[in-house]
Amino acid sequence: CPAGTHLPKSGDWEKLVSLASVMELRTYWSGTDKPANNITGMTILPSGSCSNNSCTYLDKEAYFWTVNEGSSNSASAYEFMTTNTSKTLLATKTWFYSVRCILD
Repeated sequence: CPAGTHLPKSGDWEKLVSLASVMELRTYWSGTDKPANNITGMTILPSGSCSNNSCTYLDKEAYFWTVNEGSSNSASAYEFMTTNTSKTLLATKTWFYSVRCILD
């Protein structure tokens, strides 16, 4: 991340979801309409994930790395799904997930 910003912790994602519903954050996903109010000003697009020359869920889910490491080859990520749910998961670092930097 650029100077003055950092990768969020899993708890930062959970705080964001507590402020706005997953539906509000998932603006413009397949089968969803733009919400009347998204107080966070953040829009999460369904970027899916890629690994080993294969991509999945490109229009259905979004994954973001967090700063929390599980081991030398795994780290915590935050997943947003089309079912209006979200969760923290542990993933191998070979996956290509999105990165969202937040201000210090």
